[in-house]
Amino acid sequence: MASESEFDLEWDENDELMLLFQDVSHALRRARDAQLRKFGISYAEAGILFYLYSAADPMTPTDLARLLFKEHHNISALIRRMEAKGLVEKTRDSENKKSVRVRLTNKGREVRVCMRGVTKARKPMSSLSKQQRHALKVPLEKLQAVAHELLQELWPGQYK
Repeated sequence: MASESEFDLEWDENDELMLLFQDVSHALRRARDAQLRKFGISYAEAGILFYLYSAADPMTPTDLARLLFKEHHNISALIRRMEAKGLVEKTRDSENKKSVRVRLTNKGREVRVCMRGVTKARKPMSSLSKQQRHALKVPLEKLQAVAHELLQELWPGQYK
């Protein structure tokens, strides 16, 4: 077991920044969840609706897990819940009978279109100017890519 002296116990600006990201992310997610409740969906389900609505073809649960940085079993549970709500449907993959594809139902499309009207949760982002949002986007995309690489390194095969 490692001793305390082997770890850097000093709080640095990286720790402060990470805590700030977590706090902002948590607050934005809770605000979005509160608004999505009127549609009977969660933030995670909204992410699935977004990707399925944007996709040209039905997607596999593995594709959705990768895009949403979620584990496969979590996505499978979300899909089952959403299927019970009538938002998505699963079909067998025509090329690989062991695999399934997920697509939106008409109800799922309707909910996704209605979600566009959820604007209060966008208030924090709209408090930034267009230039500030762009300036924020570039380093966040870089952090996202590096974090994704780290996940691949820490859990090979889990995140592709």
